[in-house]
Amino acid sequence: MRRLLRAIGRLFLILLGYALALAAAAVFLVALSYGEAGVLPRTADEITPGLAAATAVLALQLSAFAFAPAVAAILFAELFARRDWLSHAVLGAATALGGMLMARGGAVPGASERWDVNAALIAAGAVGGLVYWALAGRAAGRW
Repeated sequence: MRRLLRAIGRLFLILLGYALALAAAAVFLVALSYGEAGVLPRTADEITPGLAAATAVLALQLSAFAFAPAVAAILFAELFARRDWLSHAVLGAATALGGMLMARGGAVPGASERWDVNAALIAAGAVGGLVYWALAGRAAGRW
């Protein structure tokens, strides 16, 4: 019974880590886009409901494309007990790249694509991987 409760707790931690990783990636991308436009709020009091709504909608959109690659990355980290932050950052970036390929129907990004958008998405995946590591990845493989 104790092992079952421990496994259920670990699965809950993995799901929570995934959800917070998506939220962190969305915050990162929204901050980049608002910063590029020059309208990023300077204080927490200036955060508008539109910024919060954009972050929530973006997190939902990211979850649609990142789920399958994230499952593969999480399984890899759990099976091989990868507990270091660098592995999770690289796995997060790989998850973002996999999600980008899934969004494009498996097409390799071409030369006509904007490289800065691709780099921002991959960096957001790395940020999400770091957030996942901080919550659930440091105990990877400890069932």
